[in-house]
Amino acid sequence: MHYDRAGNRITLDEWIALYTDDNKRVARTEVNGVTVSTVWLGMDHSLSYGPPLIFETMVFAKEAFGDLQDRYETEHEAILGHLDIVDRVRAGEITVQTIRAEHDRGES
Repeated sequence: MHYDRAGNRITLDEWIALYTDDNKRVARTEVNGVTVSTVWLGMDHSLSYGPPLIFETMVFAKEAFGDLQDRYETEHEAILGHLDIVDRVRAGEITVQTIRAEHDRGES
């Protein structure tokens, strides 16, 4: 199923029209060599276990991305989640090294 940024169901054609680079980005922050990116997915990633999760935050470092990924039901939750992860990067809880370690664990 497809949803607009407000969480309303939409058709595939409507989603295609809305899913542009300019429209899908919620927030992007670069700090301490880490990029935190939050986007509107528009497709339900809950796998039918609970409310539709249509926003996602991922954390990237140069040449690697980690398994650190959070998904959200609303844009408000996504913004708060993004800010929380940015704060964790600034505090040193999430670093380039921890992201690479997570990435390497996922490949083994």
